[in-house]
Amino acid sequence: MQTADISGFFRTIIIIMSIYYLIKIAFRYLGPFILRYFIRNLQNQSKPKQDKNNYNKQNVGETVVDKKPNKKQQKDSSLGEYIDFEEVDD
Repeated sequence: MQTADISGFFRTIIIIMSIYYLIKIAFRYLGPFILRYFIRNLQNQSKPKQDKNNYNKQNVGETVVDKKPNKKQQKDSSLGEYIDFEEVDD
């Protein structure tokens, strides 16, 4: 059975802390570049979708009615009955 000595323990702790700080420093300087890359990528992916949605461009001041909604407004019977109150003069 092997026993661990104190110097091996401290060496392991120093290696773990060094790796942690190196990753922390790397992300501090490289993080904005990586974030910018992903944001540009998402913008480029969404741009064709926006172009498809804007295929029907209209001139300024032009009014266009596409269609009437098919749904009729239904009264909700759970709201109760409407009662018209009148003021009574004393």
